[in-house]
Amino acid sequence: AFTMFEKLIAGIDYEIVHRIYKIAVVPAQSVIPVEQATTNAAQIETIETGVKEEMKQQQTKNISTTPIQSSTVRNSLTASPSPLASNKKPGRNDPCWCGSGKKYKKCHLISDLD
Repeated sequence: AFTMFEKLIAGIDYEIVHRIYKIAVVPAQSVIPVEQATTNAAQIETIETGVKEEMKQQQTKNISTTPIQSSTVRNSLTASPSPLASNKKPGRNDPCWCGSGKKYKKCHLISDLD
């Protein structure tokens, strides 16, 4: 069994070494000709202007023309938050209702029983 294990390890090592040495480093591309660089810059510039125009169009579409009633906003801001603790008794392994992060049995179980 041990010799089989050694053969397995040797086979794995052999494959790893061959896979690493088969990887070839690709040399960096040569310098781009000047004509191609200027056309690339012109293309990038036209793309940027097109994107800016599309963004302006999207912004004008997103602006809502209907007025927001201030009472609706005020009501949503002043609505009372829902209570954190419910009337249901927590289980022993539930997080404690006080928000300490401890389990209920380690935090307030004994004091709630009194």
